Amino acid sequence: MSPSTPDIIVDLLTEQLPKFLPAPTQAIGKAAIKPLGDQIKSWLGQARTAQALLNAARRAEELFVAESPEVLGDDDLAQAIASFPLYNRELFQHSLKNLLDHLH
Repeated sequence: MSPSTPDIIVDLLTEQLPKFLPAPTQAIGKAAIKPLGDQIKSWLGQARTAQALLNAARRAEELFVAESPEVLGDDDLAQAIASFPLYNRELFQHSLKNLLDHLH
């Protein structure tokens, strides 16, 4: 059975957040996140949370489309990034890996 979205997010947080801490404290950070995993999964599983996150993602996409040409200075790059399939994790990762080919 494939993992649920909340499981994927908690796993990602557990693996990635400690990397932002200084090396000696990374293990402590990882240990601190783990007990919160079930609470985070429960919160992410709520319909209200899912809707709020979806609205935030849509707003972020709108802001990116509006401001990226000025910030990036390259409309092709902005269009390539804006076309990423954000709602399909595997396809998104594949697209991200092939960004340079996409731009050429």
